[in-house]
Amino acid sequence: MVFLVGVWASVRRGFEKLAFSEWLSWWPFWRQEKRLERFIAEADANPKDAAKQSALLAELNKHSPESVIKRFEQRDHAIDSKGVAEYIRALVITNAIAEYLPDEQSGKASSLPALLQELKQRATGNTDEPFMNPGISEKQPLHVVMVIDCVIEYYKYDYNDCVNIQ
Repeated sequence: MVFLVGVWASVRRGFEKLAFSEWLSWWPFWRQEKRLERFIAEADANPKDAAKQSALLAELNKHSPESVIKRFEQRDHAIDSKGVAEYIRALVITNAIAEYLPDEQSGKASSLPALLQELKQRATGNTDEPFMNPGISEKQPLHVVMVIDCVIEYYKYDYNDCVNIQ
């Protein structure tokens, strides 16, 4: 009796797997999800292949533009001009481009020229070179080191006096 129950369970489980997988493969969303998984796997396996990265960004843009922005800004993958176009498309779709536009109320200037300069640099593959004008972007800040050349005599001056003398 136990043997028959075990056989019945395994036959039923096998039939359910076959019927369930065949049934779901007809649904378009299932195919799209599998296609997206395949693009991600191929792109992750080839991070230096700009064509595969661009194909993934184009596919991701159809489903989740936020994912395009996140992946592009990681800077772990090769990017060509098609990838840059997909990034710009994602910025427009999500309205994240507004952060680069001027704001008259707050007086914030446009950082769009800096974004375009960075995108041009990424598209040409010059990611190691710094920006021509450092400090105009949060992604490429201007690093400043300040050195105060002052001798503090403990009985005459404190630090604030030293700073005020300079």
